[in-house]
Amino acid sequence: MNKRNFKGKVVVITGACGGLGKSLCTVFGKNGATIIAADIDAQGIKELCDELQKDMNIDGYVNDVTNDENVREIAKKVLQKHKRIDVLINNAGISHLSKFSETSVEVMHRVININLFGCMYWAAACIDSIIENKGMMIALSSVAGFAPLHSRTMYAASKHALHGCFESLRAEVEDDGVDVMMVCPAFIATKINDNALSGDGKPAQKNRVHAGKKMSPDYVAQIIYTAATKRKKTLLIGRVSKLAYLVSRFSKNTYIRAMKKKFANELKS
Repeated sequence: MNKRNFKGKVVVITGACGGLGKSLCTVFGKNGATIIAADIDAQGIKELCDELQKDMNIDGYVNDVTNDENVREIAKKVLQKHKRIDVLINNAGISHLSKFSETSVEVMHRVININLFGCMYWAAACIDSIIENKGMMIALSSVAGFAPLHSRTMYAASKHALHGCFESLRAEVEDDGVDVMMVCPAFIATKINDNALSGDGKPAQKNRVHAGKKMSPDYVAQIIYTAATKRKKTLLIGRVSKLAYLVSRFSKNTYIRAMKKKFANELKS
């Protein structure tokens, strides 16, 4: 299978102002891609574009991924200006830290809307151009996309559903030359855990536990870029992710015991 070259390709990256989002913009942009940076943070988008435009072609758009009309409007503008969308990187996401019994319906909807529907809206807006250009979709999942995670039931639900959606979509489009890659990193040194919601929608005040050493966004972004050039379908990043995948598949009870031991007391901290 031929490797992908992203030089001259138009790459949409959601959640572009976050730690991993910025690193993804940087690595794809420095390898010749035109970056379409989308994020709900208007000031962050301006600062990101101001910083990176000297090294790459980058356009920024203020984007609420949960608003289908906003997503389609931006995609339409990108297609009018650049004539194509080759790659979609669904990176925007949010987490929560609360028992299911203490999680409000509003938080349930917010997590699912951002982590799942936001990805689906962007995929729907880009799919025709990506098929036409035999492009690629990359969906940022996590260990919680294939295994349970205590006190993050809706986060895990959104990521499990993400796999169901995009792995099924892969079956539909791979014969058209489109690649779909699921990315499952372990813990990254970004603000997603710091910005986690509590059950009532306020910022979680508890200390967030993580397994293993946190990886830097630049390190993770480079691995994602390299895997994308190799057209990988599933990418497990970090020792914890790879170990969790194996143990959860072949000894689920062992995984559950270890995970609960690590995370069950998190809410008491």
